[in-house]
Amino acid sequence: MDTVENHRSTDLQAMGQPAECRLAGGVGRFEGIWVAAIAALGVCQSMMFFGYKQMPVPDFPAIIQTGHELLSLKMPTSFTRAPVVGMLQATLSHVVGGPHPDLTAGWLLSALVHPCSLVLFALLARRIVGAAAIWLTLIVAVNPYLLRVLAEPLIEAPLLFFVLLTSYLIVRRSRWRYGLASITSMVRYEGAALIVAAFIMDMIESPNRKARVRAFLWSALASLPLAIWLAATWITWRPDNGHYLEMMFVEGSVPAIGPMHGTSHSVRTHLETLWKVSIQPLLVPGNSPPGDVVKAVWQVSKGAAACGLASALFYGLRRRHPVVLVLVMFAVPYFLVHVAWSYLTRRHYVAIMGMAVVLCWFGLVELRRRIIERFGVQRRLDAVLQACAIGVAVAGCLCLARQVTSPPAAGWRFVCMTVMTLAVAGWMFVRRLAMDG
Repeated sequence: MDTVENHRSTDLQAMGQPAECRLAGGVGRFEGIWVAAIAALGVCQSMMFFGYKQMPVPDFPAIIQTGHELLSLKMPTSFTRAPVVGMLQATLSHVVGGPHPDLTAGWLLSALVHPCSLVLFALLARRIVGAAAIWLTLIVAVNPYLLRVLAEPLIEAPLLFFVLLTSYLIVRRSRWRYGLASITSMVRYEGAALIVAAFIMDMIESPNRKARVRAFLWSALASLPLAIWLAATWITWRPDNGHYLEMMFVEGSVPAIGPMHGTSHSVRTHLETLWKVSIQPLLVPGNSPPGDVVKAVWQVSKGAAACGLASALFYGLRRRHPVVLVLVMFAVPYFLVHVAWSYLTRRHYVAIMGMAVVLCWFGLVELRRRIIERFGVQRRLDAVLQACAIGVAVAGCLCLARQVTSPPAAGWRFVCMTVMTLAVAGWMFVRRLAMDG
């Protein structure tokens, strides 16, 4: 039977990455440097956005109330929300103190998990796309929707951390994978998909029947806290209490909440929302209304993203790529649950935004490799792709340059940075063509 390490080595070689990356046995010196750099970036962002948004959204009091009640050994007033984040925030509130300890604790929890989330994403992406992981991690790190949830004392930032940590442990075949999957299911209910993912990966990797039975028992044990919480929800159920289950496949309004703005059960609408969260921020040329050229670029990017995701699903599942399997087994159920839910908001897709980016890249790289193998047009294809990328970058910089209304010093600084960036990109493009020739 092939080991997980053999699978990883085979996958890297198939993608054109060197097997010497030694992903299974820790990171090398260069990998350690860029992982430390990613962690430092995350720490800087946490410091910059700590307390940035003074007024939290209305969900926050209910989240931390559940935590305080459980820490006081009282029956929760509501079982609507899973309790882990509320308990962590309530615990931190007793540590930080101050005039508003609950709010400070919420900010602190988001700030603490953010650098860890970036590092975990980089490590997972490294196992899929190799050296490109560092650039994809930087793209995800500056995503405005990720920075928005970083500034909020809500569930999204801790959820992203626990999802990535559990996925990493599943891929590493850690003995703690079921424990973290159980905790993630109590961060938000969609995390239960990772219990199923851990079980399925064990079914794929288990060498005998005894190991499969053990995996089933561990998955059942990991599901026990969620089962108890849902049983308590059923026992204390009250009609029209605004529970999430009441908002599944509902059009118009919910009695306990009122009108549900942004309701949509269209898969296409939710896919477009996922694109707006993950891809569109790379293609927004400032604050001015988009012109016809920008809209055309958006449509092309939607098509490329769709092709990339479809290719990633096909080749990842076909080759049983362990990381792709785990990400897909979480992202697809998560996406479908939110399609069924009656409230469409972009921050809910932050949990799978990074997954969408890395899977799109993986799928597009696979498509490029297949085209090259079939038609033998590597030089021409790479030249076209690089020219398109530089063209989009130049167009975006020109759109931004028109909107520079800063004082002259800041304006000149922006122009110099733009010229230097374009010069480096052009030099790399010409050098690549010369080397290929």
